[in-house]
Amino acid sequence: GPADLKPGKVPHGAPPLPPGSKVPPGPPPKGGKMGHHPPQGPGFVPQFSSKPILKTKISVVTRMNTACSTLVDGMAACWGEPEPAGDRAAQIALGRDHGCSLMVTGYPHCWGDEVAGPDRNAAEQFLAITATLDATCALTLAGKIKCWGSHRGLPPAGDGYQALSSGPHHSCAIDSQGEAQCWGCEADHADACEPKSGPFTEISAGHFHTCALRDDGQPVCWGANDSGQSTPPEGPLSGLSAGWTHSCGINPADSSLSCWGCDGRLQEVMPKTEGHCSPPDGKFSAVSAGDMWNSCALTTRGFRKCWGGLARLEEE
Repeated sequence: GPADLKPGKVPHGAPPLPPGSKVPPGPPPKGGKMGHHPPQGPGFVPQFSSKPILKTKISVVTRMNTACSTLVDGMAACWGEPEPAGDRAAQIALGRDHGCSLMVTGYPHCWGDEVAGPDRNAAEQFLAITATLDATCALTLAGKIKCWGSHRGLPPAGDGYQALSSGPHHSCAIDSQGEAQCWGCEADHADACEPKSGPFTEISAGHFHTCALRDDGQPVCWGANDSGQSTPPEGPLSGLSAGWTHSCGINPADSSLSCWGCDGRLQEVMPKTEGHCSPPDGKFSAVSAGDMWNSCALTTRGFRKCWGGLARLEEE
């Protein structure tokens, strides 16, 4: 086994062991001989590396009635309908009935729907992770796209992909040339999977639309535009996020929020709720335009702000 695996202990950040499994022994004494590798059949427990390969970063994600955030100091938390987030998570992905934390070791820790979560016995590391309502996709160390769960579509082949994002139904990635590749769109919303030309540095898949940033920060969107969600404002943005019928981004000049795609439907459903295109004032480092008009953002000081459908769940 790896030299950093201590006998009888599961390394930090590794996925939970299957019920009834035993932690494998650590490495042999110096000069000792390694035994035969156990067969990779039922009951086999792989040995996980505890060395970090990813950096913690500031991020926020919303899905249904849950929101999660990660900070550069390694803190990760979920709120709304609380779900596990894990310790030292580099990224969090949320589905309908499942969630996954990508630990700094590169291993995913998932909870909820077992079909949508990865094989708990698979010792595979990833660079990024994302989720639709019923599936999960991740980038392998070689930049290949691997998906599991139901309604996951057919991801593009090849390697060298640089970024990955999923909306409720479809996913998109940026390839080695900076071009967008999308898959999983429903037949009557196929235009969300018909990207404009890049190159792009960032991409975000929404409900039935997709937005991306060019290398100069200019936002470009395609797909559904019935609420103006695919008509971004002029000027560069950062921290782009495509949501339900709206999209949001951060103005790099002053770190303020900009959101677009308002049609008044939220006020009809929740008349006492502040509009999803009315973000709070302040300076922000990350934003997530979520499902059903939910939106959350992290201030530059690490405070969480929510508005729209999740406004009642705001925590500071």
